[in-house]
Amino acid sequence: MAALERPVLIVIDDIDRLTSDEIREVFQLVKANADFPNLIYLLMFDRDIVSGALDAIANGRGHDFLDKIVQVLLHVPQPSLKDVRQVLFEGLDARLAETGVSERWDSQRWSRLWLEGLAGYAWR
Repeated sequence: MAALERPVLIVIDDIDRLTSDEIREVFQLVKANADFPNLIYLLMFDRDIVSGALDAIANGRGHDFLDKIVQVLLHVPQPSLKDVRQVLFEGLDARLAETGVSERWDSQRWSRLWLEGLAGYAWR
């Protein structure tokens, strides 16, 4: 690993959707391999859920266990409904402004898709 020209990035997302046993296994494996040179982990999870799962192997101190493994912790806040819609519709408007796109756009289909599907599903 030390001879690699560039580091290897390992991305693990949705750790908080695993079972408690699986969460513990993932973190035990990360901890066991974290010291290899040129190996970087990007772990994405809900801190409260994961630390709760780690309590079993950390004598009720899952948060402390995480602090020993995770070097940089970034909190990504839940975006507001208003912000999500703004990004979505600004992106659509930008695409529709491109040459030839608006001619292929079926506004009735989009309206049905949005009103009968996305709007209700994405923001319950």
